[in-house]
Amino acid sequence: MRRWKLAGRRAGAAGTCEPGARWWLLAAACLSGVLGLLGWLFYRSLRAVLILQAALPALLVPVRREEMKRRRWELTLAFKDAAESLGAALGAGYSVDNAFRAALEDLRSLYPAQSVIVREFEGMLAGAEHRDVETALAEFAERSGIEEADHLAQVMLTGRRTGGNLPAMIEATARGIEEKIEMKRELSLMIAAKQLESRILCLLPCGMILYLQLCSPGFLDPLYEGLFGRLLMSVLLGIYAGAVLLSEKIASACAGEV
Repeated sequence: MRRWKLAGRRAGAAGTCEPGARWWLLAAACLSGVLGLLGWLFYRSLRAVLILQAALPALLVPVRREEMKRRRWELTLAFKDAAESLGAALGAGYSVDNAFRAALEDLRSLYPAQSVIVREFEGMLAGAEHRDVETALAEFAERSGIEEADHLAQVMLTGRRTGGNLPAMIEATARGIEEKIEMKRELSLMIAAKQLESRILCLLPCGMILYLQLCSPGFLDPLYEGLFGRLLMSVLLGIYAGAVLLSEKIASACAGEV
């Protein structure tokens, strides 16, 4: 487990799940819009909208972290399909290398040619003349931070050294990986439902303010005028931001246990 955690940290720096430039631009634009909306709802001031943009770099860090978790989870589900194909091929009597080739063909029928899992398996087989496929799998596990890939690579490396029945060992390990990832997926679906409920609740305060501004334009004017009104709205904004961050932290902690 410690090995996997270290691999995950290395993957976080420059791994397979790192977002590209297009994602950064889109995330920055969306967060800038959210900050601008908060500035207008809580202060009704263009100056406040511009000042709140200073929080954009700080918000991009956790958003990037969540995006990398999401991409790693999608890659884990794709690896589950690869492990399923690998186990079926080995059960049919294929050699290890041919089983990986059969798994690649199955992956090509399930995922686009430019998907990460297809490109990774193509890379494993492309370098088969210069290195063992289990070494390539271990490198993939290190880049992606996928625990199950690391476990399968360790089983393959151990089987090579000990001279055991490697196809049977890999097949049994692949079946276990399928079951483990399937259980994780069921738990993730439950957590995602709770996260959606939490985020809907987080939108309610902004929705109420917007509703009052549209339906009763002068009702909230005292909160946008004078020192006391602006201080009160600042306190309310701080409480609201703290509640949202706490909610997201609890959700991330629950997701991290899966």
